[in-house]
Amino acid sequence: IYTQNLTPDASFEKLLQEVSTYLKKDITILLVGHEPFLSELISFYLTGQRKVAIDLKKGSLCQLSLDKPSLIGRATLNWLLTPSQLRQIKPNIH
Repeated sequence: IYTQNLTPDASFEKLLQEVSTYLKKDITILLVGHEPFLSELISFYLTGQRKVAIDLKKGSLCQLSLDKPSLIGRATLNWLLTPSQLRQIKPNIH
């Protein structure tokens, strides 16, 4: 699903509301966007603040788990992989 809430000039609060809608339905979601928006979002879900420095390089991938949508600031960072790490683990397809 495309959303305008991941564009660089989007409202952070509107994105949180939209993500919360999916989390309440227990749906796994993948967000693709730009910096510093994504690292601020990760920081917010982990700590409840947007100011924690998250080194999210271009092309990185990260997974968070959240037991309940209402537990903002209590997410678990399962992993954060850089593009070079992702290249090392990709399957060797011939």
